[in-house]
Amino acid sequence: MISQLRKSDADDAWRWFIDRYRPFARSVLQKILSMRGRSRDLDPAADEFWAYLYSSNVFQRADRDRKFRNFLAGTLRNFARDYCRKNALVPTNDNFVPEAPVADDALLEDEELKLFARQVLRLALKHLEASHADSAKSMRWFYGVGDNADNLFESSDPMSVAEIAERLAVKPNAVHQHLYRGRKRLRARIEAEVRETVSNDELWQQELEVIIGALRVDAPGLTAE
Repeated sequence: MISQLRKSDADDAWRWFIDRYRPFARSVLQKILSMRGRSRDLDPAADEFWAYLYSSNVFQRADRDRKFRNFLAGTLRNFARDYCRKNALVPTNDNFVPEAPVADDALLEDEELKLFARQVLRLALKHLEASHADSAKSMRWFYGVGDNADNLFESSDPMSVAEIAERLAVKPNAVHQHLYRGRKRLRARIEAEVRETVSNDELWQQELEVIIGALRVDAPGLTAE
């Protein structure tokens, strides 16, 4: 898809990137701007980010031997730094609050990993919903995964098998089957989504372990093999 951006008919590729990564980009920018005390700048910064990518050749310069997660997170971090410098806060009164110090890189990297893992889960669940709707619903409800792309695990509480069975108008045993098959299908889709972001099997295995590990913190058992 990165190669497609270099061609004259690149619109489809841009739409693919924007549809796929807009929630992740917005979440990372929200975290960075919040750490700087610039939460109010989220909407204009998020809009400007995609305009910046479109008008530059940042994607085309991407190192194909790197993990795409690291490349995109680094690009977002650099953009946020430049955005804050170009749009510096200006004192307007005696109650002016200066921009907060830049957060520790290690802390930010941990947040970026968590957000990217949720991005992978969002895409995997979207695929599962298209092919096995009841299984996807059961997975969402049982593990408390919401529909809000920016806030997957903070907007819903886990439900019991009995509650899910009542919602789907099926027996509890059917819910257990949905969950068993759903976990296997979701795991396979997560593996496929991660494959999109790396260039070889070694990197894929490394990245998959990192992503699965992050998701286990959010929802133990969700990605069981």
